Amino acid sequence: MVRDKLLNHALRTAMQDLIPLGRYAAYVLYLQCDPKTVDVNVHPTKHEVRFEQARLIHDFIHSAIERTLKPINYSIDAVESNNAAYYVREATVNYQPVVLDHQGKFGKPIAQIKTYYVLSETENGLIIIDLRATQKILFEEQLKKTLIKQPILLPITVKISAEKIKKLVSLSLENVGIELQQISDCGLVLRALPNILKDVDAEVLLQELAITDDPIDCIAKLAANIPRHLSHDEMQTVLRQLEVLPELPEKFVRVVELV
Repeated sequence: MVRDKLLNHALRTAMQDLIPLGRYAAYVLYLQCDPKTVDVNVHPTKHEVRFEQARLIHDFIHSAIERTLKPINYSIDAVESNNAAYYVREATVNYQPVVLDHQGKFGKPIAQIKTYYVLSETENGLIIIDLRATQKILFEEQLKKTLIKQPILLPITVKISAEKIKKLVSLSLENVGIELQQISDCGLVLRALPNILKDVDAEVLLQELAITDDPIDCIAKLAANIPRHLSHDEMQTVLRQLEVLPELPEKFVRVVELV
């Protein structure tokens, strides 16, 4: 068993768009190659090796992992031009035309792009949806109507100023699913969160809440900025939820008509 920085880098960069920030994949890589092309005497305990053709090995592993995990890759570029239009660039692949199974206002999801956008297809064209902006609106609705509080298995202790603790207490955060216990003049224990904040940093959350007068807006904004890789069904759910909103600002949705 060896640990190699070259192999780690190849795998990490191949999976960087699929794993949320701050999380890491666990893996064991079985690689067969000519022993003559590997120097095993780099490390006294044989924990590291040196490949004769390091760049070739790196690129081979990177492309193999990327092909396996992302058989179809979509990307979106903001292209500076006279009209500042957005262009969708699709990787060259062979695929069958998509058959729409839902003809709602926002159509059927095709792909999630760079974490924070969803590309969907309607009968008239393509729609690019800003996930951060639209999910903030959805989270605000959820906090007001169907709040789900999630207890923290191992409560989190946070040190914060007495003045900020006073402000947090005044916000009645239990109404938005946040359960706090003061343990000292400058110490709090976080015991529960609304389920949409399960991946947020507790200290960042409390520091942000301590400077706001609108906890729902603050929580929804933090939740919307957590990187999420959505399944097809989850993207479908987001589109259907957006369709029933009474109003959605046009700047959050860009329509590309196909003629």
